[in-house]
Amino acid sequence: MTHSVHSEIPKGKKQIVVIGGAKGISNVIVGIRAYLDADITAVISTADNGGSSGILSDCYGIGPVVDRRRGCGALVDDNESHELLSLAEYRYESGGLPPHTFGNLVLLTLFRKYHCIEQAIEKYCQMIGAKGSVIPVTLGKQTLWARREDGTVVEGESRIDVSDDLNSSRITKVWLSPRAIVNPKAEVAIHEADVVIIGPGDHFTSIIPNLLVPGIPSAIRETKAMVVY
Repeated sequence: MTHSVHSEIPKGKKQIVVIGGAKGISNVIVGIRAYLDADITAVISTADNGGSSGILSDCYGIGPVVDRRRGCGALVDDNESHELLSLAEYRYESGGLPPHTFGNLVLLTLFRKYHCIEQAIEKYCQMIGAKGSVIPVTLGKQTLWARREDGTVVEGESRIDVSDDLNSSRITKVWLSPRAIVNPKAEVAIHEADVVIIGPGDHFTSIIPNLLVPGIPSAIRETKAMVVY
């Protein structure tokens, strides 16, 4: 584990930015909120293309919804007993309906109404009483690619570390295509943070996709925040 301290954490309420994929960083967010008085911003990877996220992104251009929805849920007080969050995890898997969760469909509906993923996320956070912000690292749609040592090229986050490939040669390079354009709000949040936490999460599919977005590595280098990986 690497721990880099750029400065001492100031006293009082903290500005904390957590970077990764929501499944990994949600537990970190819950832990932070249990122990610290903090304004938390989750900067979320937009590389997820599997399952419901992939279907909705391909059909409606919303981008990955699962990580964004889970990031919002982690910012809710007592989220384990929150009725709307419990309903959000309900999955339709029969009766001819595609395998989407109720929460994904709510976020899609908000996106279709406001024609803006950031506004849809903001409205969803208001609906569930989230305290904090969820920011997609990029507003565009990119595909994550990987090249293995044997020359094999794999397309899509959902296929890069599936079980069939676990015994394949190691990954030597990952990249986003088309070239990502950073969400300016993510850069600002990192620059203004007191603490920046990177991860936890899958190395190649949750953490690195954020660092492949131009502007994010430089923001992490330049911030005066404590940076923890």
